[in-house]
Amino acid sequence: MGETAQIARRCGWDDTPSSDLRLARALRDHTDLLHARRRVLHIAPQAELRAILETSARLDYECLAIAPVASSAADTLPFVAASFDAVICDGSAALQCSLGEIARILRPGGRALVAAASESDESRLAGALAGAGFFFARFCKSDEPAVFIGVRGE
Repeated sequence: MGETAQIARRCGWDDTPSSDLRLARALRDHTDLLHARRRVLHIAPQAELRAILETSARLDYECLAIAPVASSAADTLPFVAASFDAVICDGSAALQCSLGEIARILRPGGRALVAAASESDESRLAGALAGAGFFFARFCKSDEPAVFIGVRGE
């Protein structure tokens, strides 16, 4: 069974729209990450999606757990610049560790997949993506918070 079928089977397309489910849909429908050899960082990974991506033979998959912080100061991610093809995370993790840092560790043309926590969070994420220099698109069903796919410029 391919990775796309595993995501469909294990996450279930008709469940409550968790960030796991919305990120899985975006991976399946709007990227080629599951179909080519890629180095992927999953920040503050959700259990279901992590289990699927860890077992993908095509992905060089790494996880990074981050602890909630009281300050808005962004920590430097412990990776060299331009070392990942994609970064996957929910919106709170993206804002906490800084989209500028995510852009720094992505290779040119790399993608950031970020799930908004709520509809009210979407404008903050869109502004942060634009501020970090990402070209991005917003994907969602009408009753769900969006998933943003940002592409790092060359």
